[in-house]
Amino acid sequence: MNHHRASDEILQTLSYNVVRYLAKRCMSRRQLATRSGLKIGYIGRVIRAEINISLENFEYIAFALGTTAAELLRPIPQRRKKRSVARLRQR
Repeated sequence: MNHHRASDEILQTLSYNVVRYLAKRCMSRRQLATRSGLKIGYIGRVIRAEINISLENFEYIAFALGTTAAELLRPIPQRRKKRSVARLRQR
């Protein structure tokens, strides 16, 4: 197994689900940053799947979104996977 590729997929999944929960909660990135105690730039890098996130910050984000860490790792539905990856690359 290629560990780099596996971690990229996990980061993309996390990004997709964070964006999904932001929309579901009608919450902005700034609100998420405030509620999680993290900087807005950090939230942006998580959403763009640019950084590896610590477990502690992962929990802060999940709590701020009103969900669990496990829910944020729910796999992206196959029909949306290609679109969401393409969307991330456009940013």
